Amino acid sequence: MALARALVLQPQLLLLDEPLSALDVQTRREVRQELRRILTEAGITTVFVTHQYVDALVFGQHILVLDQGQVLQQGSQLDLAQQPRSAYVAELVGMNFLRGRLLRTEDDGSCVVRIAQSQPALDLTVMFEERQGVPPSGSEIYVVVEPRDITLHPAPPRVRRAIVARGVLCNCSICSRLLRGASVSVWPSTVWRPRPSL
Repeated sequence: MALARALVLQPQLLLLDEPLSALDVQTRREVRQELRRILTEAGITTVFVTHQYVDALVFGQHILVLDQGQVLQQGSQLDLAQQPRSAYVAELVGMNFLRGRLLRTEDDGSCVVRIAQSQPALDLTVMFEERQGVPPSGSEIYVVVEPRDITLHPAPPRVRRAIVARGVLCNCSICSRLLRGASVSVWPSTVWRPRPSL
């Protein structure tokens, strides 16, 4: 009802503060689609405040991520998904964010990164998209892994420009029991270096 009253005035700017937060999952899904249709038809610039990333994806052409009142990152959905500038943003968009140090650069241009959170230490072989952008050894490096980009292989495939981690598969909700305990190699997608805050 409040939305109808606001739209009848044909405002230049509409502020929606957590409009879907009190709804159950099914109702939220239905109302989200209907609200998207209404706002698109109305053509009104809307500031949509939400703690739900899926809402930001549905409604946002330009997304601004805040934490503790500070702007962490802003940009399109694609910008945030492909180049998250902090662990907070990476987790928000559903990526794994691994922190490590660049150990060395190999002759073929690949780099070895030691992941800090892993016990025992996990060394990843990575390729940067731009060779001239490789930082010096000892630099702090972040590896951002989109879950859908992880593939498991019993042996390293012959693919260049891949990030490789070798380990033992301990648990997997969709794997067969036969795979548990098998040696696997993992190929995630993106290497990221810290950039200055906005």
